[in-house]
Amino acid sequence: MKHLRNVKMGGGGNINIRAFTLVELLVVIAIIGILIALLLPAVQAAREAARRMQCTNHLKQWALAIHTYHDASKGFPGGGNGAYCNRTAFVPLLPFVEQTARYSEITARDAIDPDHSPYHDHAWWKGIISTLLCPSDGNSGSGYTPTGHTTGAFVPTNYCFSEADYVAYDYGKAGNIRTPFGMGRITDPRWAGESWGQCSRYNFASVTDGLSNTMILSERIASPGDGTQILNSLKGGVAGRGFDTWNKYPIECKETRTGGNSYSWPEPTGGQGTNFAYYKYNNGYFHTIIAPNGASCSWTDNGAIGTWASILPPTSNHTGGVNCAAGDGSIHFVSDTIHDGDLTQWFGYLSGAGSYVNCTGASKFGPWGNLGAMNSGQSVSF
Repeated sequence: MKHLRNVKMGGGGNINIRAFTLVELLVVIAIIGILIALLLPAVQAAREAARRMQCTNHLKQWALAIHTYHDASKGFPGGGNGAYCNRTAFVPLLPFVEQTARYSEITARDAIDPDHSPYHDHAWWKGIISTLLCPSDGNSGSGYTPTGHTTGAFVPTNYCFSEADYVAYDYGKAGNIRTPFGMGRITDPRWAGESWGQCSRYNFASVTDGLSNTMILSERIASPGDGTQILNSLKGGVAGRGFDTWNKYPIECKETRTGGNSYSWPEPTGGQGTNFAYYKYNNGYFHTIIAPNGASCSWTDNGAIGTWASILPPTSNHTGGVNCAAGDGSIHFVSDTIHDGDLTQWFGYLSGAGSYVNCTGASKFGPWGNLGAMNSGQSVSF
């Protein structure tokens, strides 16, 4: 409480001066501290809302680029494009997101050196494309340089194309009939007659569930590294080296994460979202099998995630879910709690069975799987 001090003035008069006690001063400081503590989360929430809005704007740009590409070529862009069938669908979309100069450099080089793969040290594979980054992911802003490269980091990406509810046979091969980005099959003498996947074989008419009911793009958190770094921090956990995705069901992926309680698998290596142009699952693809921000799994013989059969749900730093784009260009937010059906089932090529299993009809993975599939017969609305 305030108290009065009686001070005698030089002219013989007195003046009363009001002062704070130490207790009152501490109370005021405490109140200010409480107000700051209350205000800080609000400021952080406002900043995240702005970052999330920018993230959705980027998704919108890529979704519209797909539409513009479709108008020009009468089909979806596909993975496996380029001279050696090892580029993601992002590459043919470059002219439609104001990256014509970069695309021109790529195509000009194609005429000279068709084997200038996306993992080679060329400037057009490197740098930053701002529309590929979600500002909520602080890891992706500068990219990173894999082992063996010295001229700078490759173009990283937070955005990825849908592989739907289907586990493809392996890297670079055709066979996925559930996604608009499923590749056609070619045979090339350079690979001793081996068949390979090349570009999408589908168009808007192929999406029989309706464009507004089919997810085509979402996001994944990028994980910096040098290509050999252990990936022990993927959101939702990750089971890799030693986990045979071809012969195990999604429920085993969900329950068998690196550091999990059920099993202890060697930790996978590699990068996540390292190189926007290089066709590997970890660079630009996701599955609608395990719900968003759930566990990731990938089989490979060398430990690098995303090379062969994989189950990779979308992930983000947004609270409670992920952003995604539907085939009609609309943007939606999908919750982590969306029902992902029966994870003891399978969709795709099951090596142990030696055949494709449950590849048509309604998804085994509930509304989440049906949102990813373009031809499930289930028009699930966002």
